[in-house]
Amino acid sequence: MILLADVGASSAKVVYLGMMFPVGRSVQMVYKGFNPTYDTEEVIYERISSWSTPKGSKHDVHSVIFYGAGCMQLDRAQKVSRVLKHHFTNASVKVHSDLLAPIHTNQSEAGYYAILGTGSVGCYFDGQSIHLLQPSLGFLINDTGSGFHIGKVFLTHLLSGNIAHKPLTTGIQEEWGNPLQQVDWVSVENDLIFQSSVASIAKIIAAYQEDPSIRSVLLECFELWVNDLVKHGQDPINKLHLSGSVGFHFKGVIQEVLSAKGIQIGQCIASPMTVLEKRLNVA
Repeated sequence: MILLADVGASSAKVVYLGMMFPVGRSVQMVYKGFNPTYDTEEVIYERISSWSTPKGSKHDVHSVIFYGAGCMQLDRAQKVSRVLKHHFTNASVKVHSDLLAPIHTNQSEAGYYAILGTGSVGCYFDGQSIHLLQPSLGFLINDTGSGFHIGKVFLTHLLSGNIAHKPLTTGIQEEWGNPLQQVDWVSVENDLIFQSSVASIAKIIAAYQEDPSIRSVLLECFELWVNDLVKHGQDPINKLHLSGSVGFHFKGVIQEVLSAKGIQIGQCIASPMTVLEKRLNVA
């Protein structure tokens, strides 16, 4: 059995592939995510231990192919690898940066790639190696265009009264369980899931992205993100490949911002898993 995983800070998409499964020869599951940049090995082990094996046991997994946020640096990738090898004792383990997943789905074509999910990251792939467009400084500093960035900007506008949008406010309150004015923001900021909690607001915002007041703020968010990419690009960026839930669900707004800079959208996928899974199934 092969285990294919695409893991971000908010969620972990796990696919089991093997002849023991019926249609499509695979089973997909979604679990709580993690990021080795912020999470300890103990937390990572707790999350991975929750991955149930649909048929057989974890000892039947002979290969683990893992793509994860925060795994660009060797020490962080090794942290995840140690946990995977400890849990799946009979499996060979390969840990890749999440940036390699969309590159692999795009036939390893050279070019500029960006992931916009809970966090954001951009790179240039020269056909052999990944070159980050800017160093990772964490979600509080340079995750422009991410779900966290969008959520934080909209929370600021809603709480300060710059935007009055009752359906959006109601949706966020239902998600969080309290009126925004009653949330203990100091406690929220110290919560281990602070980043993913704020980022979750983006999926609510997506439903109202055509409203003029919402769209204008989104345009500002993505303008800031694109300016960061262009500033750090090695060459003029003519085409950009997008992946991640934010990149996929806000494609129209992003396209408007990119077009103004003379940049085309290439591949645009919510998750590389579907393509990667099909290739492994065929193989």
